[in-house]
Amino acid sequence: MAYRLPLVWLQPVKMTRIIAHWSAGAYRASELDKEHYHLIVEGSGNVVRGDHTISDNVSTADDDYAAHTRGCNTWSIGGSLACMAGAIESPFLEKQHRRRPRQFSVPGYTFSESAVPAVAAQVATSPHPVRCGSRA
Repeated sequence: MAYRLPLVWLQPVKMTRIIAHWSAGAYRASELDKEHYHLIVEGSGNVVRGDHTISDNVSTADDDYAAHTRGCNTWSIGGSLACMAGAIESPFLEKQHRRRPRQFSVPGYTFSESAVPAVAAQVATSPHPVRCGSRA
């Protein structure tokens, strides 16, 4: 049994990359997370849809898109783990809200079928295609 996103979350558009982050917040998707990412994996492993559709990032000229990566939002799908509040960048130190194994491993699924790799694989290979690859 594979982890599946609802097909209504995907649009038949061509994107060039999936950019993965952590939110630097708590384990629940916040309103700020939803504004900036298309897909957020909460601490429980639950996947939450952001406020913007993936197709909003085909063009960012209208300023209505998921702004997840400075200068790299056009043709990009933004995904995030809801975690890492209080982390220190250098030297790197996870403090509160560390990444949780269940964000990578949903009960009943193997790692290859769990939330993070399964979401990325489905977005990249969906029969309701969000195609990743070159823009050409």
